[in-house]
Amino acid sequence: DREEASRARRVVVLGAGRLVYDGSPEGLFLAHTPGKPALDPCLVLCLPPCVEAALALGLEARLGETASGLALRIHAAGLVPRAASPVREPSLVQEPLAPAAFSLEKASLLRLKGTALERLALDSVSLVIGSGRLTALVGRTGSGKSSLLELLDSLAFPSSGRVLALGQDSLDPATDIRALRMRAPLAVQRPEAALFEPYAGDDVAFGPRNKGLSGPALVATVKAAMAALGLDYGVWRDRGTRSLSGGEKRRLALAGVLAMEGEALLLDEPTSALDPQNRALVRALLSGLGRKGSTLVLSTHSMEEAAMCDTMIVLDRGRVLASGPPSRLFHEGFDPAWGLARPFACELAAALGDLGLSLASRPLDIPGLTAALGPGSPSEAEAQP
Repeated sequence: DREEASRARRVVVLGAGRLVYDGSPEGLFLAHTPGKPALDPCLVLCLPPCVEAALALGLEARLGETASGLALRIHAAGLVPRAASPVREPSLVQEPLAPAAFSLEKASLLRLKGTALERLALDSVSLVIGSGRLTALVGRTGSGKSSLLELLDSLAFPSSGRVLALGQDSLDPATDIRALRMRAPLAVQRPEAALFEPYAGDDVAFGPRNKGLSGPALVATVKAAMAALGLDYGVWRDRGTRSLSGGEKRRLALAGVLAMEGEALLLDEPTSALDPQNRALVRALLSGLGRKGSTLVLSTHSMEEAAMCDTMIVLDRGRVLASGPPSRLFHEGFDPAWGLARPFACELAAALGDLGLSLASRPLDIPGLTAALGPGSPSEAEAQP
């Protein structure tokens, strides 16, 4: 976690079994900035958002700077919003409603029903998740994200109400639940715990083999899924699953779900416990699948991850608090009572708005924010101590 590391007094970086850096956060994050080659390839790390934003705007980078503090420096530097008419963002344009991949009608889920530990995991949830959309489920721990994914995958069934998954009612006795789960496979919160085959290639092949694939078609499917997660088939197929690191196991488990080639893909915190490079790899994969029109539903505690989705659903205590495009929910539709931290770019845009620098667009990331600000250079005020 780049922000966590930036708050330490000492940072030790390991790479390929070697010690490659031992020093202050300033020496790591400020000395090896874009344009300055790192001393070691392992030092090419993601920068803290405040550093990334300052450098992108041509300002001095300062570790631990708040969005409000950087906004004041942007104002003093004379950087102003681009003098252009507001652009209607694609996510805010009214589009024809996509057919529903999943829908819930007043669906509730009781855990440990009839026991002293009975609790309501989902409380009368009604929502529609469109086909061909990338949807993020966000909320505090215990808000119901994993429970909702289990209902969508028919790993759990509603205690009351109705759940339609890919047009089928999970409570209908005529529904083939096994086939439905294969059509919308779920990568659980700790997918690496589900690895059971001795060798990596066999574990990825398990799902598609059970769907009836064999021979060259099976090998091609496994190869493609492993390659998408940065695992070359020739190198990794005979690696023992128990000998892999935690991050390697997670990527292998995600490859096994991807190899199912389902009509929809359900992912419970897919990038947790991954390093920045592999987190970016998974996010790029999901974004690419979304652009191809795949139906993806993922839960996440990363607001940057949620920002890249088409739709965001905010949950709290088993209820839906809000639903809509991130460009709205992270800006004018944001409610601090949700207990969520917005992406740094959104916080910075809000802080600039408080200073009277209203942006024509609703940026969700640093590139979007810098594109919304006009060219400029630090003024004399910025140069003062």
